[in-house]
Amino acid sequence: MIRYYYFRMRIISIYLLLFVAQNAFAALPPTYRDGQMSFSVNTDYFSTTANYDRFGNKIALPYGWKYENITTSIDAQFDLPENFVIGGGLGMASATSHGEDLIIPLPYTKTRTNSEITNAHAFAQYFIDYERFRLVPELRAVASFKQINLYDFTNDSVLTNDYADSVTAGSWAIVNFGQLRAFGYLGFMYQDDGRASEMPWQAGVLWRSRHFLVSGAFDGYQPVINDKYTSFVNGVYPRENRTFYVDGNSFRYYATNPALTEIRLTGGYAFENNLQVTAGFGQTLMGTETAQGISIFAGVSFGVDMAAGPNSSFEHKKPRRPTPANPDEPQDMKRTPRLKNKEGDFQPTLEQYDESLFD
Repeated sequence: MIRYYYFRMRIISIYLLLFVAQNAFAALPPTYRDGQMSFSVNTDYFSTTANYDRFGNKIALPYGWKYENITTSIDAQFDLPENFVIGGGLGMASATSHGEDLIIPLPYTKTRTNSEITNAHAFAQYFIDYERFRLVPELRAVASFKQINLYDFTNDSVLTNDYADSVTAGSWAIVNFGQLRAFGYLGFMYQDDGRASEMPWQAGVLWRSRHFLVSGAFDGYQPVINDKYTSFVNGVYPRENRTFYVDGNSFRYYATNPALTEIRLTGGYAFENNLQVTAGFGQTLMGTETAQGISIFAGVSFGVDMAAGPNSSFEHKKPRRPTPANPDEPQDMKRTPRLKNKEGDFQPTLEQYDESLFD
């Protein structure tokens, strides 16, 4: 009974912790720990005053306009036996734009704001380990709570997301060099509503110790199947007629055949009580039909070892030495043998503490 109430209060405290903290998405490679349930909240702030046009040129937003966007994701992840992982959560977003007013002519500028719960999402992963190499095929699905009509000009709300359902299939590849790991990702993302299908990608390195983590990565996406609306109308793509006035002409969302390359730098710290925090900075480097800008992100996660209960192996306690048969024999005569782990190998049963540092 005591153990039941301990676990119940622990779960309640996790939810309270997550909903009072604001956090962000840090692009880190996935980890696995058999029997762990983890919760996370991630928040990303993006600010832009320019676009990359269809030729890759940086073009400032007209009249000094600006677009700002905050996206938040609340997620749960379950590490199942036999190297399977499933998870999901909710997305929400807010945005502020400075753009054209539909009544008062330019150069008057109207400020628009909007906040909404944007989507529900789910994912599944499978970890394949061979010595120092790891492959993680994954499938992700996003169900948008709202879609917009291309020709509905009566809606004066700033766009906070892409308003499209999507399915992404891809795989991570990770090479372990002890405290240093190199990682990459390649996938294919299908979107409905006539949007372009994209190829998301990522490549980076990660270093970590018992408590600290530092990561640097390039990531982005490229269109592989064109958007439905690629014919110009009055010299612009049809979708731009919508974003011009509600988003201050920003191509952050609802763009035609967007492509992007950016860099992200992430730092993190793991506390002894299963709490991990991350934060970082991102900068767009190049692109086409997308927004140019900077990102500031932060995140928090909390893990619970469902298999071991309150005294889980996450606490990383050293085993006690056995009592000698002869009471007069010194304690140092007998020592618990240590399990040897080849440097760089992925062995979840031996590296559970490290793997759970930054889920």
